[in-house]
Amino acid sequence: MSPIPTEAWPAATLDGVRRLRVLAAVLPGVHLEEREVDQPFERVWAFMTDIERNVPRFDRDVVSVRVTHREGNNLRIITRTRRGLVAPFRVEIENGFMLMQAPARAYIVGSAAHPLDAGRTRYAHLEGVPRRVGRIRSARTARHVAADVEGIARLLEAEE
Repeated sequence: MSPIPTEAWPAATLDGVRRLRVLAAVLPGVHLEEREVDQPFERVWAFMTDIERNVPRFDRDVVSVRVTHREGNNLRIITRTRRGLVAPFRVEIENGFMLMQAPARAYIVGSAAHPLDAGRTRYAHLEGVPRRVGRIRSARTARHVAADVEGIARLLEAEE
């Protein structure tokens, strides 16, 4: 019996922003916001992945983020909120895509960026409880994510 010739299947790849759009479409309870900025991708992505320094600067609910373990692009972090909540997260980082998950996926945070051209970048931010939640909770999450995206834009512009 001769071997069956194998052909490579076409591979579909999505940039990080599109990946977050897919997550937002399939996970109830999360909210996604996007923005374009006049900044090169490298600068935007360096800002987004410097989570210990920058998350407390743009997220009004977070007091601190501390990396407790780092293995390549996989991190373990501890966040502290203004309400006193301490939450561990697993973080996976790829070029242009980052996903943070609390234990049992009780809360997720996603960040992504994609270059539009040499000096413009689209970035996206997603947060929420990936299950059905009430309308009040969803409205709060939407306001929170919109404020985070606005804070990121403000900080990127200020650091020019």
